[in-house]
Amino acid sequence: MTKALKLDNKLPKLTTCCICINLRTGVLLISIIWMLYGLLFSIVHLLYTKALKKSTNDAYNYPAAILYLFIIVASIYGIIVVAFAESIGRLKIHAILTYVIATLITIMSITEITVYTLFKTTFLQDCTESNPSNVCEKAYNLVLQIIITTKIIAAVLSIYFLLVVNSYVVRRRKIEKMYDIDIESVKEAAQ
Repeated sequence: MTKALKLDNKLPKLTTCCICINLRTGVLLISIIWMLYGLLFSIVHLLYTKALKKSTNDAYNYPAAILYLFIIVASIYGIIVVAFAESIGRLKIHAILTYVIATLITIMSITEITVYTLFKTTFLQDCTESNPSNVCEKAYNLVLQIIITTKIIAAVLSIYFLLVVNSYVVRRRKIEKMYDIDIESVKEAAQ
């Protein structure tokens, strides 16, 4: 058992996703949501970098776009594994990728809030150069509120999604162990 999966016994086990969806369907939906999330934010970061002149924001936007692309690839892997090849080994890999995705989204959420807060003057300078009106401060505050809200929601949902995927993998592992035991007893009885 891998180190990441040793947390299985410590994490709460869920029986459904979002109260009314079975775990398998929930894991598929989570993978699709993460894929769309990664796609959206990788495009946002790349477009943001292209829209502005060369600045300190590039040091964050390019790596962020690459990390979001990783989330897309890991999510596609999850979709394929759950939809077509549900072996426990592949599900364990998907669980590990889920830990990585949840950690990345949480860290990137904190980082994006921090970057946007620390580089306020840079953002305001870029805004006033391209838009001489007085709306930059209001726009900055509005965007900051939106970023904080969406990133906190993303981090909390990622942790919940981690619990759903982990619960599904643990349940599948238990089913597979029961199936293996039944096969063993049938083989013994047949001899």
